Amino acid sequence: MSKKIVLIGGSIFLLVLLGGGIYFYMASTPPSQKQPIPVDTNEVTVQKMQEVSPSNVPEKQAQQDRIDVAFETYSNEEEGISIDYPKNWTVSEGSSPTVATFASPLQNSDDTFQETVGIMVQDSSAADLSLEEFRTQATTALSQYIQNLQIVSEDDDELDGEPAKSILFSGTYPTDDHLSETYQIYTVYDGYVYIITYTGMPDDFETLMPTVKDMLASFSF
Repeated sequence: MSKKIVLIGGSIFLLVLLGGGIYFYMASTPPSQKQPIPVDTNEVTVQKMQEVSPSNVPEKQAQQDRIDVAFETYSNEEEGISIDYPKNWTVSEGSSPTVATFASPLQNSDDTFQETVGIMVQDSSAADLSLEEFRTQATTALSQYIQNLQIVSEDDDELDGEPAKSILFSGTYPTDDHLSETYQIYTVYDGYVYIITYTGMPDDFETLMPTVKDMLASFSF
């Protein structure tokens, strides 16, 4: 039974990483440069940072200076979820387990990458996973998938009033040749795993974090 849980849990998280990483890669890379990069998991290293500057960690209730953003609501009745997102972001609905991906507009004429927020919902009832079990398997899968992985923080959190886990990390996705930063929050509720992943380039990642936090605060299932 434990092997079944590991397989199901690991596959869920790898799907999440593939969904977020590949969409970010496809949205941001010129067609002529889209060549897959092989991953040698034997060379993947994980660096757990012992001291993190508070400015680098997105606190759930922190107040930051930012311009007002006009939001509208995305709803998916089949999955029973809704979330507010900036009106000038692009929405793309996906196939299970991806529900939707929201892509930011380019920030300026020099910007060539679109930051993305993706939502995934996966039935985990067959595995009967707890939140802590999923966290353990997710972190293990992450270390096998991301090159040059640096985990900045792993925290207890909350998503739509339910206990959740969040993780902030940087690294290189297998399909990319550049460093990305990712903030991910997930919860296990009523036999389903709900995962929201924010991925972006280091230069714009912190700039858009306040907007992403507003999106997370509006999420309901």
